Amino acid sequence: MKTFLLIAGVVLGLGRMAYTEEFAVIVNATNAIEAGSIRDVFLGEKKFQGDIKLIPMHSSDEKVKGAFLATFVKMSAKDYKAYMVKKVFQDGIMAPVAKSSPKEIVDFVAEEEGAVGYVPKAYATGPRIKIVATFADQP
Repeated sequence: MKTFLLIAGVVLGLGRMAYTEEFAVIVNATNAIEAGSIRDVFLGEKKFQGDIKLIPMHSSDEKVKGAFLATFVKMSAKDYKAYMVKKVFQDGIMAPVAKSSPKEIVDFVAEEEGAVGYVPKAYATGPRIKIVATFADQP
């Protein structure tokens, strides 16, 4: 019985470790922003792409947000929050908003030329959506 439990635990643990979900950073199809600008957009350093005002959006899922921040912004969620509080008060910028669902992010990006967000890759479809980068979220 102990052997069975040990094997079951290893199999379940390996299955969980192997699971990753791929996410896409998306912009409106008319937006010329490139992957190399993502960090600056979410840090409030890049506010315009040509004459288009950029609108960064976060996922309300803290785990996904953490993976995004680690991959593109190179900060932990805690460090990012502290940075943005300082940026809001010093520079008067608006902090990125969090949307509650991938559909809400996709719909907003499809309608707003300057919107930049991230969603599970399966949601990143449609004629008015363009993927500029991808990242994985591991459990």
